[in-house]
Amino acid sequence: MARGGINLAQVEQAYQALLARGERPTIDAIRHELGDTGSKTTISRYLNEIKEATGTRLNDEALLGDNLKAIVASLARQLQTEAREIVETAEAQHSAALSALQQQLTEQQQALAATREALQQSQAELISERQAHQETQDTLTEQMAQQRETAQALTDAQQRLTDKDQQIQSLEEKHRHARENLAHYRESVKTQREQEQRRHEQQVQELQPEQRQQAQTLIVKQNELTQLHKDNARLSTELTNGQREHRELQQTLQTTRTALEALQGERSQLTSACGQLTTQRDALQTAEAELRGDYEEAQQALKEQETLRLQLEAKLAAQDALYQDLKQQLAGALPPKPQESES
Repeated sequence: MARGGINLAQVEQAYQALLARGERPTIDAIRHELGDTGSKTTISRYLNEIKEATGTRLNDEALLGDNLKAIVASLARQLQTEAREIVETAEAQHSAALSALQQQLTEQQQALAATREALQQSQAELISERQAHQETQDTLTEQMAQQRETAQALTDAQQRLTDKDQQIQSLEEKHRHARENLAHYRESVKTQREQEQRRHEQQVQELQPEQRQQAQTLIVKQNELTQLHKDNARLSTELTNGQREHRELQQTLQTTRTALEALQGERSQLTSACGQLTTQRDALQTAEAELRGDYEEAQQALKEQETLRLQLEAKLAAQDALYQDLKQQLAGALPPKPQESES
């Protein structure tokens, strides 16, 4: 609760203190200077008395002559001119500093946007190279699987060829034995015929039963000879078929070897391409690491620029506050206009 009992001296002292600090001596300001004491009506009455006394002293011809009035007016005009110049200079400096800060901020934002765009482009190129490398790896894997299948087919063909060679050798051995048996049999029959012919001349009458038996035996032998001829023809046919299959297997083996050589050549090319892609991938990874480093540096630079921007904005705000204070001080330095009574 405010205390009463203020007097003219206290109000005048508060009034002078406010003017000394460059503040406007309003009723509320004076009451606050007095410690929120006294009524506004009383303060207003004392304030009007102080302003009237001040105006009387300034306008009293006994105290203030014409020359002094002219000097005061000239000083007031000079003060106003200097105040306007100071204000205009401060405003120009403020505008220039603000423009420079805005230009610097725009350049930093453009540099950051360019850095981000370069990083995105490099990341897109890296993804494309990785996809191409993966496709080449898949192709190489398929070629290697096809090569393994071809090698297995070649091994199987060689095994079949070996089996056919063994069968052909077996057939040739059987054919040789059959020829030997046939030649032996022919020689034996020839010898037997000669012996029988000699004995026939001597023992025709005596050996008729034996002749009949020999004739039967001869028939049996001829049947056996016919069967041997059939077996020989069959073995010859089997030998011919085996040789034909052998030639076909040789052709298949040659075709398979040619295909295998082509696959080996493709494998060498793919291996070389894979090595090149691996080298490119390593280079891209190195470039990516460098770009990441540049990006981190750009981020750090952006943070520093943001900090600098905040500092510049704070500096700009401080300059603006200083400018406002300067305007208030200049306004306070000018002679105050007479005010109407406040109730």
